[in-house]
Amino acid sequence: MKKKGFKVTGRGLMLAMAVAVTSLAAGSMTAEACTSYYAGKKTTVDGSIMFGRTEDIGGSHSKIFKVYPAAVHAQGEMYKDVTKFTMPLPAKTYRYTACEDDPGYGGELFGEVGTNELGVSMSATESASPVSAVKEADPFTDNGITEASMVSAVLPCIKTAREGVDFLADILDTYGAGEGNTLMFADKNECWYFEILSGHQYAAIKMPEDKAGIMPNCFMIGNIDVTDTENVVASEELISTAEKANVLVRDGENTNTINIRKSYGGTMRESNTNRIWGGQLILNPDLKETITPEDADYEMFVTPKEKVSIQTLYKIAGTQYESEEFEGIESEKVLTVIGTPRSCECHVLQIRPEMPTELATVEWLSMGSADLSPFLPFYSAALTDTHPAYKAGDIVYNDASAYWAFRSLASMSMAAASRDLAANNIKQYWTNYVNSLVEAQAFVDEKMLSLYKTNPAAVSAKADNLGMAVADEAIAAAKQMYRELAARLAAGNGQIVATRKEPTFIPSMLKAEKYSGYSYDMVYKAPENFTATKEEVDALKSQAAQANKNFADAQAKLADAQKELADAQKELAAARKELEQLKKPQVKISTNKTKYTVKKGKKVKIKASVENASGKKIIFKSENKKVAKVSAKGVVTGVKKGKAVISIKCNGVTKEVKVVVK
Repeated sequence: MKKKGFKVTGRGLMLAMAVAVTSLAAGSMTAEACTSYYAGKKTTVDGSIMFGRTEDIGGSHSKIFKVYPAAVHAQGEMYKDVTKFTMPLPAKTYRYTACEDDPGYGGELFGEVGTNELGVSMSATESASPVSAVKEADPFTDNGITEASMVSAVLPCIKTAREGVDFLADILDTYGAGEGNTLMFADKNECWYFEILSGHQYAAIKMPEDKAGIMPNCFMIGNIDVTDTENVVASEELISTAEKANVLVRDGENTNTINIRKSYGGTMRESNTNRIWGGQLILNPDLKETITPEDADYEMFVTPKEKVSIQTLYKIAGTQYESEEFEGIESEKVLTVIGTPRSCECHVLQIRPEMPTELATVEWLSMGSADLSPFLPFYSAALTDTHPAYKAGDIVYNDASAYWAFRSLASMSMAAASRDLAANNIKQYWTNYVNSLVEAQAFVDEKMLSLYKTNPAAVSAKADNLGMAVADEAIAAAKQMYRELAARLAAGNGQIVATRKEPTFIPSMLKAEKYSGYSYDMVYKAPENFTATKEEVDALKSQAAQANKNFADAQAKLADAQKELADAQKELAAARKELEQLKKPQVKISTNKTKYTVKKGKKVKIKASVENASGKKIIFKSENKKVAKVSAKGVVTGVKKGKAVISIKCNGVTKEVKVVVK
């Protein structure tokens, strides 16, 4: 695929990274690029519900993964966070997992994903914003719930996915929302998608079992009937607020319906349509001929060509649009990728309806971007504890942290002048690693199910230890590749120097085809306790500070080099494009007329022909469908009196003709 902006490039990365490595930001990526994905149980390889998202907040934004115990609360005890949101706690809250921000960022916030002990899972949230007229009609509230508290305030309080929808709806009715968001709830029976549209307006739909979907940072729900209470939950003033803001759109005459996407969301940004396009192409490559990254509007759901697997969603979460689905596609713009290096964690919740609640959910969690970090499996409903490295937080590099183990390897691999030199082989290793985990999961499930039948009280302890063993193995693999890559860079004075024997960096474990040994018999053994002296801690902090300074200086130099390289690449691409255009016969679109007249309700055909574009499809589009519509074959139908422009496109060339309806 010809593309611009998918590679993070640079020259001569420094080697001051033994103590601290922070992430490299990709200059071509947008700052808001979280992407959710969903596959209904009838579309997946094993009949499970699969859903999740990537969390784009920053490449140097550490996360922890922990378990909150069940708790009993006194009457009047309040939930509070560092924002202004607060609410009364129920008498009892359930145990739940959360992948949240490092406490160094200001508290236990942004849980993002989790499962409670009753098998209810949440993925929250995608930031989304309504059109300005809606903000004026129903402003966000200062003390309303926000993404920061979505998981921690809701997940420990609910018994089912539908109860989660109703619980959040009640919060919004009572306290309002501080921002726009989208999120998902699921249990063994169903999955719900929830959109917080404005200060007090919301809509949620039960997700279809026979479809899959890609949902970026925008509202995606299409036409709904608010009286369909089995499949829809909506705020009472959802339609009237849209009417008040003069943005109401509905598909049909039923006054109980509203198209959420078109009413509250307005025009989709290309950064969103890019990602919908990329994800939908992976789900169904046959869409290549009918959708483009720049399409102005997308439906929420598609029918996958093949059954969806964990590997499918891992591919989507980490895609740079480099796989076979994108071959032959050209783009003159910098496209927003799903697998941005700004992702601080990515996840998939796989819920198997036929399994007992304690074992039904496997939470596949990646610390850092799924582009260069692996999904690891955890029986999240059964967990009572996680690996120490997943609880070791630090907003700067910490060798004891799982996040930094994966993030630092990814950052160093992207610092090479080309992804081909290191990152692509690391991505291949982790892809193979995830494949080995998925292949082993069925065998582990069989043994865990046997344990559940004979000794259900032992399931949580086994799930804890197994999760720690899986994490320990993957962290060790990341650190080994980090050491090998650091040595290769050091040997080349900060660059990967090609040799006849090894032109690129290839991890030794990739050469040896050594991947995960995931099995029921894995056992995690905690290391012996070690306490550093104050002098040792102070020395490490001093080293870290100096290394961070060195790294910042190197990043500045790298940014300058990247800009120079990008400018040179643009000039080269422009020159090549101009040369190619000179070589090719120019495409020409001809019509029998430049202006057509048709009566209201009548039809007229635009006769169009194309030169020098054999086999290319001609696309007709009306720029004013309220006046005139046009079919795929160029037949224009007059709708009402007025003027319209019909665009005729083929192979990147556009011709416009005028239509007058009398």
